[in-house]
Amino acid sequence: MDNTLVYNRIPEGFYRTLFELLKLHQDIIPVLKDELNSIISEDAAALDECLKSLQALTLRIRATESQSEKILKENGLSADILSDSIRQMPEAEQSRYHSLKAQFSDNLREITFYRDKCGVMLKTRLSRLDRQPRAAGPQSFEITV
Repeated sequence: MDNTLVYNRIPEGFYRTLFELLKLHQDIIPVLKDELNSIISEDAAALDECLKSLQALTLRIRATESQSEKILKENGLSADILSDSIRQMPEAEQSRYHSLKAQFSDNLREITFYRDKCGVMLKTRLSRLDRQPRAAGPQSFEITV
């Protein structure tokens, strides 16, 4: 099959799945901000909701990534890195993909920032809890059978 015909089918489907991935990554940022605020305010219930939201978004991201990989594979293209995929496309298509890639880069920087802040704050909170004196005396637990 002529590469021109292949590329007539790939760009739009591939672009749509990448755009969906970008949107999902954008959706993660406010959840990470909420997670950070939950850790700071020590709100376990809100933190639990954030973690559930992050898990759901992660599953959706994995499914969409699989879809984009399938599109490339079905059309005889392969690339683990978006830049490599873009280089395999006609020059006329490359500019909009480069724009999308730039947006991914910005979002991933922000995601990394908040993820790292959450990790640091969580470690800080946990170490503070470890340093707190334990209550003396026996603890009672109720066991029902």
